[in-house]
Order: sequence, then C-alpha cells, then structure tokens
Amino acid sequence: CKVNDVVVTDQAKHDFGGPYAGLAARAVRDRVWADDACDGTRGLLLEDTTDWYGQDDRGNVWYFGEATVEYSYDAHGHRIDADRSGSWIAGQDGAKAGIVMHAKPMPGMYYRQEYLKGEAEDAARVQRIGLTVTTALGRFRDCVETRETTALSPGDVEYKFYCGNVGLVRVVSPSADGGAETVTLA
Repeated sequence: CKVNDVVVTDQAKHDFGGPYAGLAARAVRDRVWADDACDGTRGLLLEDTTDWYGQDDRGNVWYFGEATVEYSYDAHGHRIDADRSGSWIAGQDGAKAGIVMHAKPMPGMYYRQEYLKGEAEDAARVQRIGLTVTTALGRFRDCVETRETTALSPGDVEYKFYCGNVGLVRVVSPSADGGAETVTLA
C-alpha cells in the first residue's frame, strides 16, 4: 500500500519560457509514502513531486510541468537512488503544456496532458460525465471519468475521476491479471 499526500500550496511559478512566458501556475506538492501495514502510516518516501497548474479564462485547467524525484532503497531501508526522469517545464527543451481537465468535457474528447518527447507524453480521453463518486470524504456529484495513457509505457492505463471544486478523487489502475489498484481520496 501507499499513502499519497497532495497539498495545494500558496506558491506560484512565474518563470516559464517561450509561449508560456509571463504566465503563473500554482504549485501543488504531491508526495507518495510506503505504507507496509496498509494502515495509513507514512514509511519511506517513494516520490516527491511539485506540479504546476493554471486555469485559463474559459475554466480549462492546464498542466505546466513537474519537478519529480522517485527514490529507491536497499533491503535495509537506506536510500540508494533518486531518479528525476519525467521532470519537465513548459517552454523548456521543447516541452508543451497540456490540459488536465476541460471546463466543459464531453465523452470522447481526446487531449494531451503533457509533452516532452521521451519524458512526459500523457494523454486522456473523457469516458463518462455526470457521475456520482463516493469516497471517505463524502459523495461528489457531476464528476468526470477519464482514461489516461502514455506513449512511453504502452498498455498502462489509469481511469481517473475528477469532481468539480475538488479535483481528482479516485484512480483505478487495471492490471494484466484482471485485478486493479484503486487509490481513493480519504
């Protein structure tokens, strides 16, 4: 099991380049911890990411990049590696911002969420809209389900559920053996 802490900060990034120069994006801290007992305990830090999001005048939520690091440990719990692959910033090295969520999603809409060739190539398709999703935090209405994939890992699929005024509340990752890992906002 894992524990995932997502915190919207009061910090913003203002130093994008190219066509994104002059834009500001909110920093969101996303940290993933090992939870060996599956009881909500935060053990070893597995991933530490800062994402940058912004909203346009039409209400679309854009993704402007991430600074991410994934940690590896030996059998004794000593950190042995810190992998920063997957990090990107819109306007640098050919990286392009993408849309995380459309203001008015419709089933079948397909869009790129992020792009830096060979590092960040996620895309999504709107599956269903108008859903009700229940988590430990409550019942959310008018939610959207997306099917998210990446060209960097063909076959990997995640179904994500986004709800108005909350954001992401559930992630379902099907596995080849017919099972699925589900992460729910608690």
